[in-house]
Amino acid sequence: MKVSKHIKAQIHKAAKLKAEANEIVSEIENYLISKGIDPNMFRGTSNNEGFVAPDYLTDLDYGIDVTDDLVAFLESEFKDF
Repeated sequence: MKVSKHIKAQIHKAAKLKAEANEIVSEIENYLISKGIDPNMFRGTSNNEGFVAPDYLTDLDYGIDVTDDLVAFLESEFKDF
């Protein structure tokens, strides 16, 4: 099989964009950690108290823009952080 230059370029682009997205999500996770919030709770896993938040970070991994919902959730549920 001969792979076209266009598809080869798309593969490079996908890898680059995924790496950039991972870096950004890591920054978001580090921000949450710095505020004392376990980012895993936004991936459908519970923390020690059994609190489960919506899967906002999982949604971001799939390219779903949940910015407004995530920010509203953080501001209402974690007012004291």
